[in-house]
Amino acid sequence: MNQRMEFLRQFQWEKRHHAARITLDADMPLPYRDASLPDAMRTALRLKLALEMETPYLFDGEIIAFTRTAPNLPFLFDDAQWKSICGAHFIHEMGNVSNLSPDYEKVIASGLLAVRDRLGGSTEHEA
Repeated sequence: MNQRMEFLRQFQWEKRHHAARITLDADMPLPYRDASLPDAMRTALRLKLALEMETPYLFDGEIIAFTRTAPNLPFLFDDAQWKSICGAHFIHEMGNVSNLSPDYEKVIASGLLAVRDRLGGSTEHEA
C-alpha cells in the first residue's frame, strides 16, 4: 500500500472524514414520506433530495470524492409504515438502494433512453 492510500485508510478508520458531514434540520420537510405515493416515487424523491444535499468534498490525497456529507437522511418510511411492511415481508438491509452497479454494456448497446422506456420510465415526474 502506498503512502497516499495508507493515509486515506487511517483517515477513514479514525473517522476524521465525519468533519465534512452536515447536521440535518429535525423539522426539514420530507416529501418522500407521503404514504399516498408509490414506493418507487418515494425512493426517487428521497434519492433526489439526498443528491441535492450532498456536497463534493475532497480530502488531501483523495482522487475521487467518496465522502458522504449528508449521511443521516431519514428513512423512506416512518416507524409505523416500516413495522407494517416488515409484518408481511422480509426485507434485507432495510430495503435501501445503495451501491448501484448498472449493466453498462446493455446501456451503451441500446442507449439510456431505450432502457428507461423498457422499464416504463417517462420524461416527467410528479413531485
